[in-house]
Amino acid sequence: MTVDPRLTLTDVSVSYPSPTGPLSVLDGVSLTVEPGEFVSIIGPSGAGKSTLLHVVGGLVVPQTGRVVLDDTDITGTAGHISHMPQQPALFPWRTVLDNVLLAQEIAGERGPDSTDQARAWLARIGLEAFADSLPHTLSGGMQQRVAFLRALLSPRPFMCLDEPFSALDALTRSDMQRWLLHLWEETRRSVLFITHNIEEALLLSDTVYVLSARPARVIEKVVVPFDRPREESVVDSAEFVRLRRDLTSLLRDAGAAAGTPRPVLPAAALPPTALPPAAPLAGGTPSSVSTPLEIS
Repeated sequence: MTVDPRLTLTDVSVSYPSPTGPLSVLDGVSLTVEPGEFVSIIGPSGAGKSTLLHVVGGLVVPQTGRVVLDDTDITGTAGHISHMPQQPALFPWRTVLDNVLLAQEIAGERGPDSTDQARAWLARIGLEAFADSLPHTLSGGMQQRVAFLRALLSPRPFMCLDEPFSALDALTRSDMQRWLLHLWEETRRSVLFITHNIEEALLLSDTVYVLSARPARVIEKVVVPFDRPREESVVDSAEFVRLRRDLTSLLRDAGAAAGTPRPVLPAAALPPTALPPAAPLAGGTPSSVSTPLEIS
């Protein structure tokens, strides 16, 4: 498999025209995804998270800033990443196997070997029996697994996942988080993951970037302190709960500062007396905490 690349965004700013003048969406956003790192971005609704992925994918050209993949400036050019959108986006007339192989087919790289590899991966994710079925015969969670496998087997090694589980019910979403966590532990692909779910970000990620309300800027960088391979039971640890509380407070403040609705927060919450008060994250400027086309 191709060596995982390093992604760097430097001082990226994006604005769109509006009846009242330019609408600033991203304001000098900088971040890095190291080779084999799983990085999540969280922020208030409408902050510009999906716009940031569109910049990485070359669909939106920033007014300022650069996107660099390894040593190549890819700003404003498409075809360098694999992408998993919020909806599975499977072609209904293509079989599951043909959907999985779509990116390789477009790149002119489909052949007997890639077909055998796709069938082997379908077996690993429990969908071998559905290889020749049409997407409408699959459940929502099964379709999302197919969409993820399509991105995983793409010739482009850098993966962007845009809230891939947001449309799933709570139980299926939890199952998919656990499934993705275990599958990523095997492959260690470079991933940039967008989510509204704080618990999901902490469970899956090595690093979490927190964006302010629009115009978005990085207000915190959190290095997730939990070891790999990571078990789902980590969500019950005191440190995990503390980090979740800190990020919840940070997002509430970010949303309130711009007069935007507060984000949907995790349902699980301990009574106030269950833990001592959470230590605040370093504020003001982006910092690293160790121990640790819609505008959305």
